[in-house]
Amino acid sequence: MDSRVLGTTSNGETKPVYPVVEKAEEDGTLERGHWNNKMEFVLSVAGEIIGLGNVWRFPYLCYKNGGGAFFIPYLIFLFTCGIPVFLLETALGQYTSQGGITAWRKICPIFEGIGYASQMIVILLNIYYIIVLAWALFYLFSSFTIDLPWGTCHHEWNTEHCVEFQRTNGSLNVTSENATSPVIEFWERRVLKISDGIQHLGALRWELALCLLLAWVICYFCIWKGVKSTGKVRVGELLVVYFTATFPYLMLVVLLIRGVTLPGAAQGIQFYLYPNLTRLWDPQVWMDAGTQIFFSFAICLGCLTALGSYNKYHNNCYRDCMALCFLNSGTSFVAGFAIFSILGFMSQEQGVPISEVAESGPGLAFIAYPRAVVMLPFSPLWACCFFFMVVLLGLDSQFVCVESLVTALVDMYPRVFRKKNRREVLILGVSVTSFLVGLVMLTEGGMYVFQLFDYYAASGMCLLFVAIFESLCVAWVYGAGRFYDNIEDMIGYRPWPLIKYCWLFLTPAVCTATFLFSLIKYTPLTYNKKYTYPWSLFFSDGDNNCTLATHRFAVGLKRGCASLNNLVYSQLSGLPVHYMAMDRKVAVHEDGPPVVSWFPEEGEKLDQEGKDQVKDRGQWTNKMEFVLSVAGEIIGLGNVWRFPYLCYKNGGGAFFIPYFIFFLTCGIPVFFLEVALGQYTSQGSVTAWRKICPLLQGIGMASVVIEAYLNVYYIIILAWALFYLFSSFTSELPWTTCTNTWNTGIHDLGALRWELALCLLLAWVICYFCIWKGVKITGKVVYFTATFPYLMLIILLIRGVTLPGAYEGIIYYLKPDLSRLKDPQVWMDAGTQIFFSFAICQGCLTALGSYNKYHNNCYKDCIALCFLNSATSFVAGFVVFSILGFMSQEQGVPISEVAESGPGLAFIAFPKAVTMMPLSQLWSCLFFIMLIFLGLDSQGGMYIFQLFDYYASSGICLLFLSMFEVICISWVYGADRFYDNVEDMIGYRPWPLVKISWLFLTPGLCLATFFFSLSKYTPLTYNNIYVYPPWGYFIGWFLALSSMACVPLFIIITLLKTQGSFKKRLRQLITPDPSLPQPKQHLCLDGGTTQNCGPSPVKEGLIVVEKETHL
Repeated sequence: MDSRVLGTTSNGETKPVYPVVEKAEEDGTLERGHWNNKMEFVLSVAGEIIGLGNVWRFPYLCYKNGGGAFFIPYLIFLFTCGIPVFLLETALGQYTSQGGITAWRKICPIFEGIGYASQMIVILLNIYYIIVLAWALFYLFSSFTIDLPWGTCHHEWNTEHCVEFQRTNGSLNVTSENATSPVIEFWERRVLKISDGIQHLGALRWELALCLLLAWVICYFCIWKGVKSTGKVRVGELLVVYFTATFPYLMLVVLLIRGVTLPGAAQGIQFYLYPNLTRLWDPQVWMDAGTQIFFSFAICLGCLTALGSYNKYHNNCYRDCMALCFLNSGTSFVAGFAIFSILGFMSQEQGVPISEVAESGPGLAFIAYPRAVVMLPFSPLWACCFFFMVVLLGLDSQFVCVESLVTALVDMYPRVFRKKNRREVLILGVSVTSFLVGLVMLTEGGMYVFQLFDYYAASGMCLLFVAIFESLCVAWVYGAGRFYDNIEDMIGYRPWPLIKYCWLFLTPAVCTATFLFSLIKYTPLTYNKKYTYPWSLFFSDGDNNCTLATHRFAVGLKRGCASLNNLVYSQLSGLPVHYMAMDRKVAVHEDGPPVVSWFPEEGEKLDQEGKDQVKDRGQWTNKMEFVLSVAGEIIGLGNVWRFPYLCYKNGGGAFFIPYFIFFLTCGIPVFFLEVALGQYTSQGSVTAWRKICPLLQGIGMASVVIEAYLNVYYIIILAWALFYLFSSFTSELPWTTCTNTWNTGIHDLGALRWELALCLLLAWVICYFCIWKGVKITGKVVYFTATFPYLMLIILLIRGVTLPGAYEGIIYYLKPDLSRLKDPQVWMDAGTQIFFSFAICQGCLTALGSYNKYHNNCYKDCIALCFLNSATSFVAGFVVFSILGFMSQEQGVPISEVAESGPGLAFIAFPKAVTMMPLSQLWSCLFFIMLIFLGLDSQGGMYIFQLFDYYASSGICLLFLSMFEVICISWVYGADRFYDNVEDMIGYRPWPLVKISWLFLTPGLCLATFFFSLSKYTPLTYNNIYVYPPWGYFIGWFLALSSMACVPLFIIITLLKTQGSFKKRLRQLITPDPSLPQPKQHLCLDGGTTQNCGPSPVKEGLIVVEKETHL
């Protein structure tokens, strides 16, 4: 049934007008919003298009391209490309009431890719444009001094080549050919600390990072409430764009008045405007004019469409666009007077030609102008004014770009994001992501990355390419005449006819010619006309390609292909494609894309054929297989090479006090929790948490991420051990010589070590065949892999305690130093060792427990395994320190000098000790065989290994997850309920201390240790000498945060995915799966009847859920 009603246009043509449909009341979708008045729209657009390019690019292009003669090509591009495309995008947004993507989908689905291409450019702009604000804020803060720091050469960052320009004409203290000014040294050595190339990014500039954070915070709070905030923020009725868009004009006028009154200003202005008509023969002049129009008018970015979409339908957007375009060009023209008057003064003071002081881009803002300010009286005042103007000019351009991206996403998924607080969360996500990516531009090599983005990401080629398709789509596919009718319906009259002819012919022709010329005249990017970029040019070309490819890919969407016939039909019939937005409430998005479901539905059923093909999940054949599998997992390399070292380091025997406190309050409770959870749900680490509490299923995903990292790097130790094992089959151990060469750091990875690669391949082959048939074969393999290391450990223990010096080593290991208990680091080491050695928060225990039979006594198993783990660690200490005592005596040095931890013990200290023993090859083989089997059970260059080892499965990650695990079980699911489940499985209730630990002790201790770990964090070093580069630490923290972020991320995603009010969604997401076994169900034995068993499992599950949800 057709729901259209007939309406008429101003020329009498009938057309369909869809009735208003109120969706807000049905699903809680908020209204889209609109500007409160015209001034808010005008100032928002003015703030977007009038930015840094008007101040630091246009004046330079004028002087470079013939002075006043440059206005000829500039005005031609203004009238043939600038104004037409500017009106096109603004009117499109106002007509469709949609953002930068869905507006093109509504007008012509086959050209939806135009919207995606523009938003890709905006994403890249959001990352790098705000970097300029960080620099400007740094200069602004540095200006609050009596003497500007870039005015003299007496600072720590200055070099011996620094030369100060005197304030007298023509006098210059030049001491060498390499002389540099303090302004340049402040910019390059203090602000940027620039490295020698993009391949050496160096350390993060934390001062700039804080400035960037401040810029993003300001930007976020300017737009977090949508157009009501962008238009006005009700904090003392202070209006955002009323200030950010107008105050720069006040600063510009002040600087203009000050500039034209300076000596030498007339010469500077003459240099700016003097026409050189011969320059018009150079095609580069025309290309510069065209690209400047596209840059300064914010064309092809989707921003104008997004801002126009908040207009009322009958707003006169044509008049607004004409005024804004002329305002933009007028601002650029006036800014040239302000800039070149100051450059003229600077030229006269230094006695050099203006051409030597004229700069463009960041060079003007952060070198030329600061140098000029130093020569002015009250220089700090003028510096503050200038950089404050730069901040405001960039700020409104930045937050409008972010607003346009958010508008596009909200309009694509209105049912997801147009609800209470979701838009704010989306803006926060965009801001945080852009901030984190932008940090790479604030490293010591970040300037090279910034220039890559600036030269390629939003280059003239990209903008011209998009502009060609915009004009073709509207003029030739949708129809220029039809779009003129739409505009006439909105504003009451038809625009200037030249604009329609520009859409049809001039704009696509001029843009195509300029685009092709840009390709022909393309020159690779250089920095300072000296530094040539290496491999990064490939990625910079990718910036262009991703924008263009986004367009081409989206053009081929099936939506466009399927709707081609409909589009042609509607074109011929003269009817609008979708609807007339006579009122903002008409934009209902009936045909919008369906919301993508991120997770499979829990209730999906397999058909009967699929059920027949699904194999049984499998179970352990007997208890011993489970016990040995868990023992093999938790008793690993950490027991041998970490626990003994921690004992000696943290007070010897006194270390057992904090160790056993954590053992009883964290180790056993969380260990038992994970095993029991797996046994109860019969699910792996992800689905087990989803069954218990869907809201916190991110715990399972986080554990999977940690386990994935462990699988990558833990097995590397087995490769090393295999290499050492094979190297031990020689008459003379090879590590007794000094003929090997080694790499110098993570930045110099060197060649692949093929011997180690083959050892790694062998380790993976062995690991694969240990588990390829599931628990049926794994249960058999562990009989050997879990017990053989104990045989090796006993042999090494007997050999160790019979060595000379072993007694001194053992004494050194066990001698208690109670004073060490006052050091919080001792307690943190004890807690992290428990989590490491017990394999907690990795999902392994849940997975292994899930193969148990339902009534297996997992409580007794867990207690036995925990004590076995700790006892193994204790005994391993005797083996290690007896050998270290022997080594100390042989070398005549204290034990503290030979004691090592981690790989240093296994691959340095112990091989060194082995060479001092008789039959050293035998003992070497035995030791490394033991390491291989210890690691093989747990498995399921060195610099990268340490990054993984220090960050990927760090104590911080494990502590973070353990807090959420115990909170989920004890406070959300309910400790009593879980005790009932455990009692139903094993027949009795566990020790009450376990439940008390879940409720209070474990989360309290984990939280305290977690925050202490953060406060005591020290960056990773290798061998206490090599310091990792900043990007190495970035990778490390990415590894750490990628697991921890899963928990809050999945909370947000599941809340967004679930329907209903927040309270209803929360209640639904903390409700356990009703298919889980309930205690009453299992009280019915095989011979029981339904009447004796009580309600059905599903009903009983629902009853328990309703009564016992603990939050």
